[in-house]
Amino acid sequence: EPILFPDQVNLFFLTENGTLKFQVNRKYDGPQVYGLFAPVPANGIVRIDTSLIRVQEGEIWMGVFAEPNIASQGLVAVIPPGDNTRNKELVQKKMPEQVEIHRLETFADDPTQDPPRYSIVFELSNGEVKIQKLRDTEFAPVPLGSAQPWLFVGYQVANGSNRLEGEFLNLLVQGQ
Repeated sequence: EPILFPDQVNLFFLTENGTLKFQVNRKYDGPQVYGLFAPVPANGIVRIDTSLIRVQEGEIWMGVFAEPNIASQGLVAVIPPGDNTRNKELVQKKMPEQVEIHRLETFADDPTQDPPRYSIVFELSNGEVKIQKLRDTEFAPVPLGSAQPWLFVGYQVANGSNRLEGEFLNLLVQGQ
């Protein structure tokens, strides 16, 4: 059963075909994270696609954490803000410190697709998580320190006006 951050049910919309849509167009007084957690197998892969329409201020977050809490150990794949949704970069951050450990220039599956789609695959093994190889780039694993990892999908808004719109789709979870 997914865990949704309190009072955030109105920030995500589940469609008939199973996609999780989000749309933000407002001002915030400071950074805040919105999203949901779901348990995933300790060993296996988790794949999720993101279709982006707009990312102006704020960030899109997809990650795996030791607990259903963004202040726990984990790894998050961040899509930072910018006007061009066709050539977004990927920033890999170690949590909870939000330390950037890798940056990949562009990773759209097909930048000509409208809206463009981005796929992330997390590999979980022996208490660690890493992002599967993208564009010939190897990513280092991050220790979780937990027998029960949690997938997180959501976004972080920034201080000021934020415009975020897109959807999470095609979730695939395979245990080993």
